[in-house]
Amino acid sequence: MQRFNVTYDYTLPEDVELGDCTERGFVDQDVTLHRAVSAARDVGMDGAECVEPSDSRHDYARWISIVGHRFQDGAGVTASIHFPNYTTSASRARLVRVLSREL
Repeated sequence: MQRFNVTYDYTLPEDVELGDCTERGFVDQDVTLHRAVSAARDVGMDGAECVEPSDSRHDYARWISIVGHRFQDGAGVTASIHFPNYTTSASRARLVRVLSREL
């Protein structure tokens, strides 16, 4: 069974000028795809603006990120689902295609 990791980062407007993020870390580790999608949706984002794979060639993507904002403090929020290392190119492309619609 494939296991996924989910990471996040929050970036406040004042940290953007410094080129750094305010906070980053793992939301969940070594979880199923279903749990990874749920965890990525629960990072405190008020609305997703876009979904971006890590590579323009979807069969090379190593993760997919949801990018949005948190309105209460203006923070930029990114949640990323990282694919297992042994995922085939065909499966990576399929994951990007499916997750781009689901998230």
